[in-house]
Amino acid sequence: MAEADFSGDYINADNTHKNDILEIVDKPVYADIKLKQKDGSEKIKKVVNIKVSNNGKTKIYTPSSESGKRMVKAWGSEMDNWVGMKLVADEVSYKSFGETKTMIETTPLKAEKV
Repeated sequence: MAEADFSGDYINADNTHKNDILEIVDKPVYADIKLKQKDGSEKIKKVVNIKVSNNGKTKIYTPSSESGKRMVKAWGSEMDNWVGMKLVADEVSYKSFGETKTMIETTPLKAEKV
């Protein structure tokens, strides 16, 4: 029987929790996303999308700058070499427009492939 999953294609606080292990299953790629500004205009931001496996499901992880810096420090800047590497998830609370939200940050599990 199929299990309902409406948490989306991306890693988020609905489908990933503290201490979950994410394994990188494909080469990371750059993508452009459109962000709406307060004045209604749009801004293009370049992000890294990483296909990961978490709890038997494949999702896309878009790391924050801090998580990305930790990955580069652990594994080097050549993202093609990150396939097979593992990350430990953590839940971080933040405020956005007066509302408390939760985001996923990660830390490299090991600097070598497992």
